[in-house]
Amino acid sequence: MTGLQRVNLALARLPTWPVYVVGLLPAFWAIWLGATGRLGVEPINALENRLGLLALQFLIAGLAVTPLRRWTGLNLIRFRRALGLVAMGHLALHLAVWLLLDLRDWGLIWADILKRPYITVGMLAFASACWPSRFCCRWLQPPATGRFGGWGRSAGDGCTGLSILPFRWAGCIL
Repeated sequence: MTGLQRVNLALARLPTWPVYVVGLLPAFWAIWLGATGRLGVEPINALENRLGLLALQFLIAGLAVTPLRRWTGLNLIRFRRALGLVAMGHLALHLAVWLLLDLRDWGLIWADILKRPYITVGMLAFASACWPSRFCCRWLQPPATGRFGGWGRSAGDGCTGLSILPFRWAGCIL
């Protein structure tokens, strides 16, 4: 048995719940830093950017699972759903900070979405991320009927790359 086979066997025995716990710790830490005033001069902006960046990092980690398996043989497939849901959790927190702390006025939402193109693309990315993440629970999964297995996941899976555009557009990263 090779070293990689041993690693894959050990990974197959690990539960997935620690990914959720460890994955959400940076978000709770960022919220704690914001609540205690240790995020700098613009704490709402810093918290919003930090949560959005964490969402993007977990999205990229979840998308990197399959290429990592193909190129190196390291099998992390069972953790891909957890990484995607942690990314969606960070994305929802990022959106909540923008809506509740940054804007604070529900009348400004549509004006802000239409005024700033990167927010428009970010909202489209959030909507496209909601589509595949709704399959996380067994009771929300589509019925397996027909030749293609129901109303399928692949319709929203290809849109996840859209999430990178608002960061690039706003000049935050890359």
